[in-house]
Amino acid sequence: MLPLMVLFVSLALMPTVFAMYIAPNRLSMRKLGPTQSPTLGGPVLRRIKANRSRPRAMVSPYQSGVDYPSSATQILHIADGVECREVAIDVDGIGPVTVLEATAESQEALVDAALVLEDESLEAGSVSLDVGDPYGSVLWPAASAVANHLMRNFDVEERRTTKLLELGSGTGLVALAAARGGYQHVVATDYESVPLSLLGYAACHLNGDVDLSSIIAREMLNICDFSVPLPEADLVVAADIMYEPATGRAVARRVVEALSRGSRVVIGCSPGRPGRPAFLEELREIVPGIQADFVDAEGTTCSGERHNLICGEGSTSVSAQPKLLMVKVMDLCPSCLPSPK
Repeated sequence: MLPLMVLFVSLALMPTVFAMYIAPNRLSMRKLGPTQSPTLGGPVLRRIKANRSRPRAMVSPYQSGVDYPSSATQILHIADGVECREVAIDVDGIGPVTVLEATAESQEALVDAALVLEDESLEAGSVSLDVGDPYGSVLWPAASAVANHLMRNFDVEERRTTKLLELGSGTGLVALAAARGGYQHVVATDYESVPLSLLGYAACHLNGDVDLSSIIAREMLNICDFSVPLPEADLVVAADIMYEPATGRAVARRVVEALSRGSRVVIGCSPGRPGRPAFLEELREIVPGIQADFVDAEGTTCSGERHNLICGEGSTSVSAQPKLLMVKVMDLCPSCLPSPK
């Protein structure tokens, strides 16, 4: 009788033992295969939905305690059906570079569009998203740091002959600054079409007499889809795209891909990005011994309105007026890869 009772107890405890010990170990050993392609949309939609499901009175639509410019002082445009405002950022050696970012009302519409992708019972609005990521519709601090880095660390001849690829371009400050600063071959990519439309409008209409769209090619690219290789480039750059650990790991794989084929890589990241630790961990796991570290760099805070579900309350990315913000930049050459033994 006693052995039978022991058997029953053991069977009853098996699910708990599996959940506590076996399953975590199996997950920790799981490696991302070459054809698997997680997207950022899932975590982004989950975070937006979790916040939005709270009573509306508990969610302030925009950052409180920040005195934003009034709508009367903003220059507005409509790009691909999205109302946007002009934002000018000073870049070394160039002066003001103008981008477009979504207004407060458009950010609300983009958050709604992200929710529609997950809940078909919701009514679609006038704006749609491809994956469910509204973050690329506004500017983020590391973009100015990466743009300045490209001006300070490449001479005029290098810029003229270097083909530059930007991952997760968003509003496109880096791509626009590169084109304004003498880079003749720029490819701006994103996995959402909305920010690429904003970038295209700014390239055509807002940055001097030259139509920068003849220099900047725009392409859809999901960096988490490893079945699609990176476009060819001498220099691969990215600014503030590691909002999720999954994306950080994907960026690490793309960095190794670029370095392995001989490209230089520049990555910028603002404070508090959840994907940065995952990026470093994955990079050092893929390439043990790689010499890769972030260094401090001067970035600029953003001064426009931010929906709380796009930029959390108390974020250091936002201030009433643009001001200095220390961010992190990593600049890697192919020589940083360990020599084959």
